[in-house]
Amino acid sequence: MKSFDKHCKLLAPLKALYEKEGHELRFVGGCVRDWQLGLPSKDIDLATTLSAETGIKILRKAGFHCIPTGIDHGTITVVINHAPYEITTLRKDVSTDGRRATICYTDDWREDAARRDFTFNALYLSFDNTLYDYFDGQRDLMEGRVRFIGEAEERILEDYLRILRLFRFYARYGKQNIDSHTLDLCRKHADRLADLSTERVTQEIFNLLESPECLKSLALMDAYGILKVIFTSYDVDRLAHLLALEQNINLHLPHDHKDIVRLRRLAALSDDHQALRLSNAQMKYLKKVFDLGVKNSVAREDLNIACYRIGIRQVVDYLVIYSLEPDIDLIKDLLQLIIPIFPIRGQDVIYLGVPRGPRIKKLLDACLDWWCRGGYVKDQNACLDYVKEIM
Repeated sequence: MKSFDKHCKLLAPLKALYEKEGHELRFVGGCVRDWQLGLPSKDIDLATTLSAETGIKILRKAGFHCIPTGIDHGTITVVINHAPYEITTLRKDVSTDGRRATICYTDDWREDAARRDFTFNALYLSFDNTLYDYFDGQRDLMEGRVRFIGEAEERILEDYLRILRLFRFYARYGKQNIDSHTLDLCRKHADRLADLSTERVTQEIFNLLESPECLKSLALMDAYGILKVIFTSYDVDRLAHLLALEQNINLHLPHDHKDIVRLRRLAALSDDHQALRLSNAQMKYLKKVFDLGVKNSVAREDLNIACYRIGIRQVVDYLVIYSLEPDIDLIKDLLQLIIPIFPIRGQDVIYLGVPRGPRIKKLLDACLDWWCRGGYVKDQNACLDYVKEIM
């Protein structure tokens, strides 16, 4: 586990500081889970019996950059080589209401593990590569079984978001079917998802959509009444159609933002995103794709206009989401398309004798559409000749 060895080396001075205080430091959660599978892990979390207040004091005294990111909940963040490492004091739940928990601190590692959601998320790994597994999580992980710690209903009632996390982890790690009792409990408590913050629900939906196997979870969520709590309308079959295309076409563009895949899949799954908290940029992106979809059919020449005015990525996503039999060659051509700069500006039209005013924009827009329909190849002189024709 090269990644594990690298982090052990980087964090060796931290480990020494905690041990000097008589406390242990272990890796915990997702990073341990992923390392057991031989996968890289982006977020590295650690757990300790030392209080966060004491931890931040000794770390700062030793010259570490330390941030009290969640000190009221026992969490601090240490930044080493520009990478954040979260360290959290062992905790146990005192009370929960399905959205948040009141906690107290403990020095019992098993108690800390017991408050986590799934067995394979309650794995701890020491710096000498000793695995601490209190609920048979490693076996579940290797066999592809997503299983709540203890009684499933208790875990769900502690935090309703765990319903969505169940399906997210099933999409990523599940090889065994989720047991019917757990699925029935998810259906029973699905309506409580509406009580959660839109930010938490949105993040889980995006995390799920990032998985190549998201469809199997979404189909289950549909069958057990989970999706209808989040979306007033949705189309799992349309998403399935998109995912099949993704397998056959590389839909990646060189400058794609990292969340383009999940936005495209969200657009395919549902046109209704009122239950989610999206940024203005994300909403604008989805609206452009949806507005093209409403038109149902766009001529090839008009697609050229849309590529210029709306964006190549949005046009491609419209084609792969809304076309029952998309033109694969056309999509591949669009993905290779490089649109040049429109060769004339308002000042060029003024030089033709057109007075300043709204007519300038009208002529430019008409010429731009003509230039786009022609494949973006006409030069400045040709565009000015066209403007003269329509003046």
